[in-house]
Amino acid sequence: MHEYADWIDAFLSKRGLSRPNGEMLFGYRATKAEYLSLQALMARKLESLEGTPWILRSTSECACFVFYASEWWRREYNGGPWRWTHILQSLGQPFSLDVLERTAAVELGLRAWGHRPGGQGKKYLGAIVAHGGLPLQLIERGDGSIARLLIRAMRQAQLYSWDSNRLASFFDAHQFELVQHLRDDDIYRLLASVVVTVLSLRQECQLAGVANPVEVLDRLRPSWRERFPIAVDDNSAEPLLVGLVKEAAKEYAPVTSFPVIATRSLTLGDDGETYGLAMTADMPGSITLAALSAAIGLSPDALPQSFSVDLVGVERVSLGEGRQLLGGSEPTAILAGRTGPIKGDAALAEHLLVLRCLGEDLHAPAEVPGAYALDETQPWVFVSRDTGIVLAGIGGCSVPEDTCLVAVPDDCNVAAGDDGSTADLKGMIGGLAQTRWVYMVRGAARVLAQGSHFIVRTGQTADPSSQLLWRGTRAPYCSGSMSVYLGVPVLCRLALDGSLAQVPPRSIEWTILGRASELVEQPRQHRGPIDAWLIEDGARQRRFRMVLLPPEAKLRFKSGATECEGAIEFHAWGIESIDAPKELKARTDPVANGPKLQLHAEDRPPAHVPVSVNWPHTPYALRLELPFPATGGRFTTTDGVSLQAGQAVPIRQLQTVRVQVFDRNPDAPKRYSLIVELSGRGGISGVGRLHVEHAIPIDKQGFGELRLLEVESSLLGLLCQSSQLDARLELSLTVNGAASSKIDVSRYDADLELQHQSQAMTLPGACLAGLSADELGSVNLRALPLLLANAEEVVLSQAQSEGTPAGRWSVASLSAERGPWMVYPSSTSTLQLRPTLYAGFSIGAASSRTARLCPLGEAMAIAYADERAKAVRRVVGVMAQDLDHESWLLITRQYQLLSHLPLSTFDYWRALASSMPSSLAALLKLSHDVHSLVKRMRDELGVVWELMPHSTLAEGLSGLQQSWAKQLTTDAEDPVVKTLSEQVFRTIGVSDPLLDDLIELVLFQAGYNRTDKLDRLIAPFSTGARLLVARLWLGENSMLQRFLLRTHTEDRIWPHFDLSRALVQLWQAMQPDAASKLFELCGKDLIWMPTAGQAGPYSKNVKEDVANAPVLAGLVSQLLPAESPWWTDSQLAQLRQIRNFDPAWFELGCRTGLLLALMLEQKLAQTKPNTGAGRSSTPRSSGSA
Repeated sequence: MHEYADWIDAFLSKRGLSRPNGEMLFGYRATKAEYLSLQALMARKLESLEGTPWILRSTSECACFVFYASEWWRREYNGGPWRWTHILQSLGQPFSLDVLERTAAVELGLRAWGHRPGGQGKKYLGAIVAHGGLPLQLIERGDGSIARLLIRAMRQAQLYSWDSNRLASFFDAHQFELVQHLRDDDIYRLLASVVVTVLSLRQECQLAGVANPVEVLDRLRPSWRERFPIAVDDNSAEPLLVGLVKEAAKEYAPVTSFPVIATRSLTLGDDGETYGLAMTADMPGSITLAALSAAIGLSPDALPQSFSVDLVGVERVSLGEGRQLLGGSEPTAILAGRTGPIKGDAALAEHLLVLRCLGEDLHAPAEVPGAYALDETQPWVFVSRDTGIVLAGIGGCSVPEDTCLVAVPDDCNVAAGDDGSTADLKGMIGGLAQTRWVYMVRGAARVLAQGSHFIVRTGQTADPSSQLLWRGTRAPYCSGSMSVYLGVPVLCRLALDGSLAQVPPRSIEWTILGRASELVEQPRQHRGPIDAWLIEDGARQRRFRMVLLPPEAKLRFKSGATECEGAIEFHAWGIESIDAPKELKARTDPVANGPKLQLHAEDRPPAHVPVSVNWPHTPYALRLELPFPATGGRFTTTDGVSLQAGQAVPIRQLQTVRVQVFDRNPDAPKRYSLIVELSGRGGISGVGRLHVEHAIPIDKQGFGELRLLEVESSLLGLLCQSSQLDARLELSLTVNGAASSKIDVSRYDADLELQHQSQAMTLPGACLAGLSADELGSVNLRALPLLLANAEEVVLSQAQSEGTPAGRWSVASLSAERGPWMVYPSSTSTLQLRPTLYAGFSIGAASSRTARLCPLGEAMAIAYADERAKAVRRVVGVMAQDLDHESWLLITRQYQLLSHLPLSTFDYWRALASSMPSSLAALLKLSHDVHSLVKRMRDELGVVWELMPHSTLAEGLSGLQQSWAKQLTTDAEDPVVKTLSEQVFRTIGVSDPLLDDLIELVLFQAGYNRTDKLDRLIAPFSTGARLLVARLWLGENSMLQRFLLRTHTEDRIWPHFDLSRALVQLWQAMQPDAASKLFELCGKDLIWMPTAGQAGPYSKNVKEDVANAPVLAGLVSQLLPAESPWWTDSQLAQLRQIRNFDPAWFELGCRTGLLLALMLEQKLAQTKPNTGAGRSSTPRSSGSA
């Protein structure tokens, strides 16, 4: 074993190190000679084994194994599926290495280098990939796809201020531009790190605008190449790195004026002739509220604290979320999201921007730069730029590039414009309903399309940075390829700096649609389809097709005697006729100011009706998708399938369900709500009825839709109040308080049933009846000994009946000696089945267990539930104080295999969630998956992260440093230990905004650098506590009014328990001096005291708990001792209810409570005698006294 330790010592010594420094393994820059020497060392070891299994026992041996594997990936991988086999075979000798042994070796080896692997399956191999860096052979022999994609990503990151997570999302969205075997999340993160490194060098060395950036880097940062996850001991990667640096030096203005910018692009297929069309929508990382409000036509005061961002085209696509960032010098919104490209015919349609909050669109759909509908009768002009082959114009176009691609339909003619020009057919755009041919043009080309002539020119002094954008009042209907405007819109040019300049009216000619020679002199008097031509240099360059209606035009929906009958009136549209599907028995009746369309459905009415509207002066019809004018509501899926009353929906399908409401009777408006109630809550007392109400807003057309995805956090927050695995949510659609339709939401698709006689697990008959043979064949079960830390899962085989899956799995092979066993669905199973405990099979008396259990395993083995729960909680309490406790192995190993199951399945997860120290310890031990874990512990276990004391975080940081120091045999103040600990904590911070603020504070208090985030957090210190609470509570523009009361004007059910008063009493009893001082600082404005409210006995306090409890809970959490929770079970359940009502307000209130606690600590510290110099534990704002 000494030879491995000697190799590592020599390797580190050459780099001036006495031990690993915690950097990624590629950062050590092993030479080829060192790689070959390690390969020879391990090959000799295998030869000496003479075919016996290789068991890696020592830390140094595991460290060498991990290092060799990562170097093999970097140097030898040249494509094909990722396999451990390839790495092991490279050592020359055939040998066996047990999967569990290999897993343990990777984990121990990475720890020796100061790292942890990811936690699931291939993530152990993924850790090797991440530490190896980008594979040299693929870079060296590649066709430039990696370089092109990196440059595009770097340009987007500069334009939109993207971080590493958004960059990884970009590479994921463009994965098909990479070779197949590089399409993996670990590769995307590596590519993102390349871009982040380039941009960091750009900022550090001020390379923007520098003509010779490589020379500057060589002078200022001679070792700059070694910061990349790419080997540099040969010249394979030099062209790539130099090219990236040169591109990074170019100056581009960031896009911060629009929340979404769309780009259409072509991608050439493998055949070299077929192009694919796609549209991507990019968001900046942040945008000022002023710019956001201007883009969507909404007052900044009307923007809620948090909102979702949707793109509405052929379908409605969620782009991400946004939230207001409070405390900065300028009001700003943070935008985050991840979406793939829109492809094929869907990419042709116009896409509009809509912000939503609480199931309601906040504004009329707004135009998105670059997302206009592509006119299929005009030529499309594409050019090759840094971001790919992008759309440069429609119709006639002049571009600065030497060549361009022109895509035209079948009936177009493309010809060279003069003798020095060329127009050559290159291929076609595939995946579209209409064939479109692609020509490469150099010089000038004439395009004849349906009687219109267009000229396309290359090599011109055109400005490639501007886009055209129509601004006007849009009609709120889905209208296919033609935009519908109320009044005449104006055409603007949008520059990259976000400025809008109106195109002069004299540069636009209006003509009858389809008759280019018939001018419309007064477009304001026009009704119906119309063409607008952009005139440049005296010629028509581009045509825009739209529908103009008078500003007073509207639709009026009227319900009939039954839900299958209704009518739509077209007021002031000036139309001649209307066509609708025959199956709806449509007829048109004349009424004042427009026709009425009468509809009658034989069965249940459709959600939407396709309608064609015709005008007398043109043969072109407008196609509309209008809601069916029925009255009532229903639960449906995204496919339009209605759910039956009482139908059970598994929670994994929650995002596909929505509630639709139709109310077409303005003379008798009704109130619609979704009432969600928990059944089987598991013994929580003192909370009352556990339920939540979500009002369903009705738009001006009488239509309302609430997607359950929009309230998912609220629903999961309610479900987590129950400790019962079989708990359900009852969802009721109510009309004026009376339930009209109900469904259930359960954690699982079905339960497994044990057949004792045959020792088999089976699916219930009702479940089997609803599955096809293929679906049943994809139901996969696994089994795992629940108490053994080193156990390996067992694959259970499904029985067959005449060659068809039978829905039965034998468990006779699962011995009682290793039991109890958990039988559960695999992560790839088509059904989410309820995990089931199986004692194990034995003949006669069960054999006693021979394997030693860890303390947690022993606690879990206790038969009686109450005693088991207490024992598990005791062990977990000890584990929270000792991150190296042996029982952590059981949890981390089971998380690798079972993380796809609900966390509430396991007693120890419920125990971990019972206190903040143990919840934090779980994040620290499973930091590789912290983004998912923070959300899951909140949604599945009810952890209220906003109540995390900063003292608990400080203790957790100290404990993590001690753990790292123990693993690296050094002390807690070692720079490597501090760096590794900081990385883990900052990763946790990314997952939750308030945790992020707390972590910035704790790291500063621990001696780490002060950051801009911290400065933003403590900015209110300069104005004091009284102004802080005044901004929160007082005035029509207070945060209370803007973010809570106005947002919930339709909500009648507010959680109220008299919790605020209880929290005040608790705080005054336990911290009387602090309470007195804070009341002195804030006066009577510390809490909100409503003077008016709803009628009835709760007119003054029904909203008090929602408003005040978050502030008080945040305050109490920071000021009271953190050794044990200050809340009772019922108070925690009440806080969860309040958080579920409005998570954004809850976070804001808790952050305010945190700031008040910090201000109070500072004031109290100032009144104490000075005990000596030292760093203040509370940071001071630059303006504070």
